[in-house]
Amino acid sequence: MNKQIENIRINKKLSILLNDVPKGISYANWIVKQLERLKAHEENAVCWIISTSNISPNRMSCGDENGTSPVFDNIYEIVDKIPRTNMSGEERERGWLGQTNDEDCYALGGFASIDAARTYITEFLGGRLIRKELLKDQYIGNYEIYTDADFDEYWFIADWLANYSVEGIRNLTKEELEEFAKELEKEANDEGIGILGDIVEYLMDLMEVQCNLE
Repeated sequence: MNKQIENIRINKKLSILLNDVPKGISYANWIVKQLERLKAHEENAVCWIISTSNISPNRMSCGDENGTSPVFDNIYEIVDKIPRTNMSGEERERGWLGQTNDEDCYALGGFASIDAARTYITEFLGGRLIRKELLKDQYIGNYEIYTDADFDEYWFIADWLANYSVEGIRNLTKEELEEFAKELEKEANDEGIGILGDIVEYLMDLMEVQCNLE
């Protein structure tokens, strides 16, 4: 039993996973059932999941390079070929694939259908689908790409504020500036966009620059 649990790779702690066990069902029996389902999937796999994590201080981007690209710390890819390690090229259905630059990659197993892989990502990993138009060319050939980020995409403050005129901010009090920042962030969030960085701090720096230019 313990060996079976050790062989399963799920990006949730076991204690969190156990919270999802339906009432009235033995923890041990439920875990064994899940493992048996995964084994059946892997024996008849037609697609696989690769997890890529950003291990650098900077955010990872799945989008274009024009400065307004969406950025994510973790992505999950559904692919149609067994993953390979990045050094030896060895096929590996489950386990570490290696590190490329600042990206750490793992194979999370094979699945008998794309629907099963989608369910695993959305239910167990908390993933959400990334729209195709937000992806770099290198990802287009994959079935689907997911992220566990809270929003569909993330913009840096300067890129998001390019949509607004902020010439009048030097006349705002600190309280008005904070309120303006909340409005900006809410508008972005309502559109499924997360803002990277401290908006108030950025606006105050911008205000100082404007005053120095006068």
